[in-house]
Amino acid sequence: MGRKFNYLYWSNRAISELLDGEVRRRAELSVTVPSVMDITPEISWNPKERDFSRTKLARRVERELGKGILHDPVAHLRSLYVAGSGSVEFGEFVSPRGHPVGSLMYTRVRASDGTRTVVCLFGSLDNFSGHVAEAGPVSRTGWTSSSAPFVREFIEGRCEFGVRTFGSEVTSRSMLAFYAFQIASGQGMEGAPYVPWNRGYVYGGVQRAGNWLAEVYYDLHKDQITDEDEQAGFWLFGRDTFDRIIIGRPLWLRARRQRDVRLYSRIASEERDSWNAPSGADSGAFRRRFLRSRAR
Repeated sequence: MGRKFNYLYWSNRAISELLDGEVRRRAELSVTVPSVMDITPEISWNPKERDFSRTKLARRVERELGKGILHDPVAHLRSLYVAGSGSVEFGEFVSPRGHPVGSLMYTRVRASDGTRTVVCLFGSLDNFSGHVAEAGPVSRTGWTSSSAPFVREFIEGRCEFGVRTFGSEVTSRSMLAFYAFQIASGQGMEGAPYVPWNRGYVYGGVQRAGNWLAEVYYDLHKDQITDEDEQAGFWLFGRDTFDRIIIGRPLWLRARRQRDVRLYSRIASEERDSWNAPSGADSGAFRRRFLRSRAR
C-alpha cells in the first residue's frame, strides 16, 4: 500500500467525466420483476461499491488511461494526456486589471531524448485545496498581460482555433501559445533576478517532487512551425531555451511530502529572502526583452 498524496489541486469535474464510462461499465444491471398491474419490468444500474478517496480515484484514472498517459515527452510522441514530476509553480490566472479569472500552473520537463518542454496549465480556482486557496498569493500586484482575455478565449475553445486579438485578423494558435507561455511563466513578475516567491498572483510551488496529470489541449514542437508562422516560432523558440510547449488543463497537482510544498504567503519574508534564486531561462532578462508588460 503506497503512501497517500497531499493534493493541492483536484479537478473533480474533469475526473468525474473521465471515470463516468468506467463506472457504467463496472456497474451491475438489475431487473426488478413487475407486479401483475405493471406493464414493463424496471431496469436500473446499481454501481458496485465505490471508494471516493482521491488516492483511489487517481489510481482508477491512471488505470483507465493506461498507456494513453505521456510520461516521457520525447520529440514526436503525442497523447491526449501528459503527466510529470518536478518543480511546479501554481497560482492565479488574472485579467489585465489583475482580477482572478482562473488558476494556472507552470513547469518544465526534460524528456529522455533531451527534448525540453514547458507545460502551461489553466484551470479553475475552485479546484485548489482549501488550505491552498486560504493562503492566497503574497501579493496581487505586478505585471499583467493585455493578451489575457485572448488566452482565456483560446483555452475555453480547448486551443482548437485561433482568436481575434489586437487587430481585425485572427491570431494563430502558435502565437496564442506564446501569449499563454508569457502569462504562465512570467505573470506578476517584477524586477530581476526572477524569484517566484516574490511574483504577484502566485500561491506557491512544489519543489522537485510535484506530481501532476493534465489533459492536453495544444502540443507544439518547434519543428512544426511553418514558414507562414515564422514570427510565432521566433517568439516561442528563438531563444533556444525550450523545444516544445504543451498547453492544457490540470486534473491534479500533488506532493508526497508536505515539506516540499511552499505556500509563499505563509512563510516569513525573511525566510523567503534567504532562498537562492532559481537559475535558468526564466529570469528577469526575459521580461525586459520579450514580455509585453503592463506595470501596476
